[in-house]
Amino acid sequence: MFIKSETNDSVLIWQINRPERRNALGTILAQELWEKTQHLQKSLETRQDVPGARGDSLRVLVIKATPTASDKVPIWIAGGDLKELSELKVPAEGRKYAETMTEVCKVLQDLPIPVVALIDGLALGGGIELALAADFRFATARSTFYFKQLELGLATAYGSSQRLIQLVGLSKAMNWLLRAKRLTAAEALNAGLVHEIAADAQGLERELAAFVAQIKQLPYAGVRAQKLMLHGKGHDAADTLRDLGLFESLWMTDYHQQRLAEFLNKS
Repeated sequence: MFIKSETNDSVLIWQINRPERRNALGTILAQELWEKTQHLQKSLETRQDVPGARGDSLRVLVIKATPTASDKVPIWIAGGDLKELSELKVPAEGRKYAETMTEVCKVLQDLPIPVVALIDGLALGGGIELALAADFRFATARSTFYFKQLELGLATAYGSSQRLIQLVGLSKAMNWLLRAKRLTAAEALNAGLVHEIAADAQGLERELAAFVAQIKQLPYAGVRAQKLMLHGKGHDAADTLRDLGLFESLWMTDYHQQRLAEFLNKS
């Protein structure tokens, strides 16, 4: 198990802790995330909502990852786990992995409580895509965002292209993805990719505490309804299926396989 779960007051915290793989999102971690999101979704669905009730139980889900300490630049989530993913030799297997993470992100988006990603360090490719599924992204000043997908011969998965467009617009999304851009935390904040920047990890916790305090003052049913309204438009299932098909078509291309081989030779 690579995800530690902890409940603190009304906050559920999922801490991804896989430093030996730089918290990379491979098939093993994808399955663990899928199981956790499914369980959480079912448990929240059984909750009895009373219109206007404040709701004092679970109010916020927080996703963290332990930044690596051995790298020159601390890594939050190093995208997909290329060592694991290199073992998927059939395009349909690559699609299956992407479908699992797509379902994870869709459930996170559909949860009746706010989801906050606390980002501290470098987020690459799929790491950014997981963060896009959260409702809020808080980052430290040292955090950076590297849209590396095309450099690996792939494209976005997890239903992320539409989320990114909705957040920052088509022009910025096109620029970042097709040019494999790196963004500083300040650039991400100015573009609307992140919501808050803290000086360090301690500041990030203070930002989270302030956010949770605000949410707890609001009625659970109201927060649930408002989130449903905000996410209820603009995310077309047909777009997600199209993206998965395109992702699958790239899996065994020569370019992608060469990039994988280069990575495996270095590791």
